Amino acid sequence: MFRETFNPYRPAVLAWPKLSPDMLQRVTSLPIWDIAVHTEGRARLRFASYAATLQTPEVRAAVMLNASPSK
Repeated sequence: MFRETFNPYRPAVLAWPKLSPDMLQRVTSLPIWDIAVHTEGRARLRFASYAATLQTPEVRAAVMLNASPSK
């Protein structure tokens, strides 16, 4: 069921509000921005590491869905 209903987090396809170039620069220059991007990357690697320990191929494949890089 998880694989059938999985909805990957893809920031590039979200309906983000339109921001002016200045406002976009202000948001992405916040100190928390780098922390958020780093946290996302670490979570992906943790999913991949955990999946590698799983013996059941179906469960491993489902966990690996969360290890795919965001696009």
